[in-house]
Amino acid sequence: MVPLVTRRALQDAWPFFGVPAHCWVYCTWALAAAAAIAFGLTGFAVVAVKVGAASLAWAAVPSPAKTRSAVAAAEPTRRHLPCLWEELRDDLHNVQPPDSG
Repeated sequence: MVPLVTRRALQDAWPFFGVPAHCWVYCTWALAAAAAIAFGLTGFAVVAVKVGAASLAWAAVPSPAKTRSAVAAAEPTRRHLPCLWEELRDDLHNVQPPDSG
């Protein structure tokens, strides 16, 4: 429902604009509805992007159970790494020059 003051102003403006007052009311409501839909879709798009980014970030974080199992699986190899490094270091330091004759 259009307020009386607005309706009266639109009726007074009819001869000037050449359009009946109710057409202005319909146009105003149509523009308001279009703006509301546009704002709603924009808000929905922003929320969808934020939720999508959050779900991707959450998927990238490993679960503690997977992390514990990965650490447990790597433990035997990790325990032997110092020994492997010492063997490699000894091999590098004990390089003999080729026989020069």
